[in-house]
Amino acid sequence: MYPVVVSRHFMVRVNALMQFLKTDTEIFGGKVKYHWWQIEFQNRGSPHLHMVVWVEDHSSVATPEGIARIDSVCSTAIPPETSELYELVKNCQIHRHTSTCTKNNSVCRFNFPRPECLETHVIDPSSNEFIYNGGRICVLKRKSEDGWVNNYSPALLKMWKANMDIQPCGTNESIAYYIAKYVSKSEPTNLDGEVSRAIQQTRREETDVSRKLFKICMRILRERQVSACECVFRLCHLSMRDSSRKTIFVNTRKVEQRYKVLKFNEAGQAAGYCANIFERYEKRPAEHPNYDFNNMCLIEFAMLFEPHYTKPPVINEESIDTDAYAPHEQTTRRRLVRLLVVCSCGRVVLGPQDTGLS
Repeated sequence: MYPVVVSRHFMVRVNALMQFLKTDTEIFGGKVKYHWWQIEFQNRGSPHLHMVVWVEDHSSVATPEGIARIDSVCSTAIPPETSELYELVKNCQIHRHTSTCTKNNSVCRFNFPRPECLETHVIDPSSNEFIYNGGRICVLKRKSEDGWVNNYSPALLKMWKANMDIQPCGTNESIAYYIAKYVSKSEPTNLDGEVSRAIQQTRREETDVSRKLFKICMRILRERQVSACECVFRLCHLSMRDSSRKTIFVNTRKVEQRYKVLKFNEAGQAAGYCANIFERYEKRPAEHPNYDFNNMCLIEFAMLFEPHYTKPPVINEESIDTDAYAPHEQTTRRRLVRLLVVCSCGRVVLGPQDTGLS
């Protein structure tokens, strides 16, 4: 296997797929408005993709219109042998039990074979059927002979030509759970044990705190299980996640418990602290023609603005490998909002351009 070729080719496919989905209105029955995806590595090996898409103007899944839309997008049927999908479904979508099926239980955790279902319907999240269905909010119609077929989109399967598991999300909670599950997925339990033993050993051997932390960090890095493909993704700076929405962390601890980031000068000496979201919020303009800053809360401020620093463009050899990346979309920057700076004399003046918010 050639991990560099495999990894870069996979990213080319992912980016081509995303470019298509952003402009297509047929596959999901509407325009994709938002998206989130993350790449994982199967058994620490080959890459695969987890994705959530939000479809514009989609009817609620609890309505007849929503059910009809689901049936037009998702399928669990083995097509006729004369269909071009027949071999794809047989080769890619038929579930076969492996050791991962029963790693947490004695039965298949993916619920295969799945029972016959005459009509697609939504499940009550508080029912036993919801638990048996693996937390999926919707049960797709299925014939008895299709019990081993994983959910797929016929149109998407023709394009992707690989295994998929496509399903509707019925609630905001289920979407948040799905994303959080894969963003914060833990390491295998046997790795946790190795790291714990290494930490205990280091605590006994070392007395200097900095040397303790250094040895613990090195031990964690050595114990981390990384496949060849994951190494390629990290060394070649290939994207492992993407979202149409940005996120920002707001430290909600008490003032005295919040950490600060040191700022260093050209001589490498500490020269104060970097500005944070709280300081920028305190320095917001008193008046502005487009924003009511006086009545704007911290959360709204964090959602609307981000720091803008004037920096010269940097081109390095790590950014040359561009053909495995999606093309950058042209965006129009909003006009800058300058922060207020309080001088030592107590006067309030406009902040410099490079401390503005966009």
